[in-house]
Amino acid sequence: LIKLYADYRWRPGEESRPTFTAAELSAATQAAHDAGRPVAVHASTAEGMRRAISAGVDTIEHGYGGTPEIFKLMAERGVCYVPTVSVGGRNKKAVLEMAMAAGVTICNGADSGPVAHGDNAREVEGLVANGLTPLQALRAATINDAKMLGMGDRLGAVKAGYLADLVAVKG
Repeated sequence: LIKLYADYRWRPGEESRPTFTAAELSAATQAAHDAGRPVAVHASTAEGMRRAISAGVDTIEHGYGGTPEIFKLMAERGVCYVPTVSVGGRNKKAVLEMAMAAGVTICNGADSGPVAHGDNAREVEGLVANGLTPLQALRAATINDAKMLGMGDRLGAVKAGYLADLVAVKG
């Protein structure tokens, strides 16, 4: 998996701005795809998201500055959304609602710095707290993630021949 930053703060305290031109993002995405690697993109501005979608990336992480038009474009191009609701950002519920209304596939994931490995359930809980049903949140963390990672034939379902880590909980 290759992760690129389509936008970020250039200095502390500044607003995020694009880090790559559309052509640079396209070239990096094409090179990664040629090597058989999916491309995940940190993007928190509408412009960073637009450039990443146009480049053909597989997922957009964060997406706090997404608009209905941007999410519609994501749905049309099959770009998955990893909202990372358990870490920073603003308007999480409203942005997630826009993505869902546009028909974007929601995946589950969180930054490994703010959310320690092993605490990933916080993101599933956060998806529910921000408007997904428990079933939609579980699908984001299983079926949708497996398909996004190109492992839909080995992960994401309780089926003979699939890899699985199972947890049983009350309720």
